[in-house]
Amino acid sequence: MSGFFIEDIRCGVGEGGMACGPVSGPVVAEAKIRDDNGDIFFMCLVEVDGLPMFFKTEEGAYDYHMSEDPSPEEIEAMESRFVAGGDYSEIFDDTESEWYELFRYLIYVVRADWDECEAYQEETRGRYLNEIDIPESDVEKGYN
Repeated sequence: MSGFFIEDIRCGVGEGGMACGPVSGPVVAEAKIRDDNGDIFFMCLVEVDGLPMFFKTEEGAYDYHMSEDPSPEEIEAMESRFVAGGDYSEIFDDTESEWYELFRYLIYVVRADWDECEAYQEETRGRYLNEIDIPESDVEKGYN
């Protein structure tokens, strides 16, 4: 965990749509990470209706998750990169996960109000994960 360097981080809200009525778009945060071996990967949190889904990819998937109409091939490829999700309590229960602090980081980015989110991205970009303070998000406070 100490070797995760945050090369870049971005966050946004995708377009909503219509299902059985209007639905809100996903909130997406993606961090470009360099590990101890110098390898680059992307960890992405997509939150839809309060439910988190984490994806680990070799190439950035931010635009895919912000897209309104991915192809069936893109959907199948992304499903194979799913790391964790379901409910925030499941994430906070798994403190032994190698991704735990990275998940907490992305959760805070997604759950912070917009001004805090932007300031936090600027503050943490270009730093090691173990060197930054990760505030408790609202869902983590509710869990504890």
